[in-house]
Amino acid sequence: MKKHEDIASHPSPAPVFSRRLRVDEARDRKVTRAIEADAEECRLLAGFLGVPAVASARATFEIAPLSRGRVEVTGEVTARVTQNCVVTLEDFEADVREPVEAVFSPPPPRTPAGAGGKVVADVSLTGPDEESDLIVDGRIDLGALATEFLALGLDPWPRKPDAAFAAPEIPPEPSSERPFASLAKLRKDETPGK
Repeated sequence: MKKHEDIASHPSPAPVFSRRLRVDEARDRKVTRAIEADAEECRLLAGFLGVPAVASARATFEIAPLSRGRVEVTGEVTARVTQNCVVTLEDFEADVREPVEAVFSPPPPRTPAGAGGKVVADVSLTGPDEESDLIVDGRIDLGALATEFLALGLDPWPRKPDAAFAAPEIPPEPSSERPFASLAKLRKDETPGK
């Protein structure tokens, strides 16, 4: 029986952009949610993403129920960000548009404390799909999901639209003569009696 420690015993840091949704709201029907980061959240997102600035960040989601208590989240995240051009090293604004698709599963049931008093979760009973995220305390965080996909949508090598890369000049081909051929010729010309 495959087991792992309960993830609740390892809290993660709070997301910089958080909009929590109760999964119960999408238990029997699809629901739609639109979220937008405020000015302070945009500032925190810029620091988290490692970009000079985030002017705006918003996302629209459709949350649909699946079997076994799972939910599917689809949608799109859009943002206006300032990035640093890898060619000119100048800051410039860019639009980011990234599709979102994710599945969230309820946590596996807990089993009684074993040796050492640790509560463990038994993944073999219902286990979350390998490709899914966990529903925590009956909620999913749409803001954290938007942040994750915004990070995926950023260009890792940002380049201003008008930036042109100037290739360095290639030095001329070296002469086919041996390096000291001209010196030997000079010496031959200076030899007395020739």
